[in-house]
Formats: sequence, structure tokens, C-alpha cells
Amino acid sequence: MPLQIMNAELYADRTVQDWHRRVMPADADAIDLDLFGVCHRGYCRDPLYFIEATTNPNKPATILRRLALKADAFGIVVQHDTETITGFQVVADHHGMKHPQVWSESAGEALESLLSAIRADHDSRH
Repeated sequence: MPLQIMNAELYADRTVQDWHRRVMPADADAIDLDLFGVCHRGYCRDPLYFIEATTNPNKPATILRRLALKADAFGIVVQHDTETITGFQVVADHHGMKHPQVWSESAGEALESLLSAIRADHDSRH
């Protein structure tokens, strides 16, 4: 699952990132979600997972964890560089689901397997 940068100039532009840091009150906490997975069966649309993608290996995940648990969904922090996914961490798993062991050199493939397992788990319960 390589990252595809559609507009390298826009990707490098920090205007939005800097703007939301500049206008937020100093005591405000915030989260920007990069992906929000939902069930696609019928009219279900239950939230399945929230993903925050980052290049910061020490990015705090408290808000993501709480949001995911309140929504009965998974919270996942995905680390990446400009080329590919380099790793991920499940920060909220309210079901205690056993995450599949994926023997792969690719963190992107392992993430795809995890997301498939989350969908299968949801489908088996509904």
C-alpha cells in the first residue's frame, strides 16, 4: 500500500498545517483524521476504524483512542515516509480482537490484512 502523492507541491505546502496550529487556542486539543473506515453492507455504515497517518513516531494518540472507543471502532496510528507505510500501532481495540500475525516485510500489506480482519470481525457480529 504505497502512498501516492498526487500533488507534490501541495503535499510540501504547510499552509493548512500551520494555519490550524496558529488559529487554535493554546489550550485546545485537536485531531485530524486521515481515514475513517465504515461498513459498506446495506445501510449499516457503522464506523469500523479511524486512522491517523503521521511521520512523527511519537505522535500522541489519546484523543484518537478515546474517539475510537466511544464510537465502538478501532484507532490506528499509521507511520509513513513520503514513499510508503513504515509501521502502524493499534491504539484502540474495544473488542480485544486478536490481531492477525502477518509475516510480511511490508507494513502496508500488514495494515491491509488488519483492516480486512476488522471488517470480517464486524461482519461476523452483525
